Amino acid sequence: MHVEMENVIKKLEQYIKDDEVTYEFDDAIEELKQLDLGLSSVESLLGFMEKHPFTDFGMPGEIVHYMERFYRHGYEELLMKSIERRPTIHTLFMMNRLINGGGDKEFYMALLKKVTERTDIEKEIRDDAQEYIDFQNEDE
Repeated sequence: MHVEMENVIKKLEQYIKDDEVTYEFDDAIEELKQLDLGLSSVESLLGFMEKHPFTDFGMPGEIVHYMERFYRHGYEELLMKSIERRPTIHTLFMMNRLINGGGDKEFYMALLKKVTERTDIEKEIRDDAQEYIDFQNEDE
């Protein structure tokens, strides 16, 4: 990980209190934008989110807005790998945004189904994945 990215991650860690981010969190993301580290920063941010599976990063929040700048430039693949490693409440929300945006619905739905079947993650995360499946199937 790039040294400057490590410093941003350390700041982000300081700004999480009781699974919610403080207002300084947005300042750290703004700093990250100035660094212009590219797609590698997305991988680091997703790893950070994996460490905080229940944190409310906003709806969608600055961190998601930042990562979505790399939409169709590798963001989707990194997000899927992150969900395969360690799905979180927020990364599932991000994947639902991809589906809503016209992404590969069949692939994403299959990944959501895999999340619901995992026994190594919390029930709340499995339940969230099922809620997204149910939501996406309402239109069919």
